[in-house]
Amino acid sequence: MARAIGLPARVAVGFTYGDRTAAGTFTVRGRHAHAWPEVWIEGAGWLAFEPTPGRGNPDATQYTGVEPDQAGATTTTTTAAATTTTTTTIAGATTTAPSTTVPTTDPTRRSDDGATPGPLVALLVIVGVAGLLAAAAAARVRQISGRRRPRPDAPAGERVERSWRHACRDLQRVGIRSLATETPAEFAGRAGRLMCREPLQVLAQAETHRRYAHDAPTADVATDAEGAAAEIWAEVGAGLKRSARVRAALGW
Repeated sequence: MARAIGLPARVAVGFTYGDRTAAGTFTVRGRHAHAWPEVWIEGAGWLAFEPTPGRGNPDATQYTGVEPDQAGATTTTTTAAATTTTTTTIAGATTTAPSTTVPTTDPTRRSDDGATPGPLVALLVIVGVAGLLAAAAAARVRQISGRRRPRPDAPAGERVERSWRHACRDLQRVGIRSLATETPAEFAGRAGRLMCREPLQVLAQAETHRRYAHDAPTADVATDAEGAAAEIWAEVGAGLKRSARVRAALGW
């Protein structure tokens, strides 16, 4: 969801702090393994977010307000357990502590309490994720549906500017880019030698009026600009591959 709005995001995997057994010593077991998302915030770096109920990331307390927490301990009967040493970092300090690893005799069973997520839990997770994706997709479709649709209720100048911006973005998809130093007429003259000559001239004239005339464009001028932008998109879209047309429709 963060990536959908342009924020870099990643999944970090590690352990929570484990069980304190003595001053400065922690026992970290398999049940303390955990994964959490991190989002890049400009000026702050990678920030951890903790959406899992019952878990609190020790490194995120100062800005989430959630106290450090982890999964509760469970009682497990095991045999022939091997002892290993695990190094874990807690709030900037690294400590080394003994941890008990249960030999894996059944690959379908977890090393901490022997339980695996039931099919119902997995199904609920899948349904929940699918619901979130469907809601996000519906919102995006509603946003996209208005991208090409004329807005006769909007001011004429806004309609002209919107048509010009969409046309420039569409032409950019086939390698025709407007320059900051060009006027609309100059860009239309240069790009029109490659494609969309007539609709570009109509649209450039309307945009020139919007930018430089003392009076605002009329509703008829705005309607002509929207029609010209639609013609440009039709010609550009006809030359795009299907995947490129989908990306263009999504505004990517």
